[in-house]
Amino acid sequence: PLYVVTEMSLLSLRDTLRMMDYFRDTLRLKPPQVVASKVGIASRQEMGDAEFRKGLNADIAHHIPFAPDFFMNVGSEMELLKHQKSPAYKALHSMVRPLLPEGVEVEQEQKKLLSFLSRAK
Repeated sequence: PLYVVTEMSLLSLRDTLRMMDYFRDTLRLKPPQVVASKVGIASRQEMGDAEFRKGLNADIAHHIPFAPDFFMNVGSEMELLKHQKSPAYKALHSMVRPLLPEGVEVEQEQKKLLSFLSRAK
């Protein structure tokens, strides 16, 4: 699936509509799934969920909340894997799951990655 990642502001809504039109009219592709990112970072400038969906005339497939402690810092530590209970992790996990080949479990891949990283130190 194709994704358009956007913030829930009026400016982002305008740009998202342009991208959706581009996918439909120029590329002749199915409409991409919309992902709301950094939800809650600037609540005063953020549009409400229902208002954004109405302006977009489409559903929002995933909401990724703003979680500064979740996203990785540059270094050898895998912050992403430390914060598996974070709402941001759950949103990203639900996005990645359909992209994996059948039979591949995310947890197995995480264990392999952690094992590789621990040997690389």
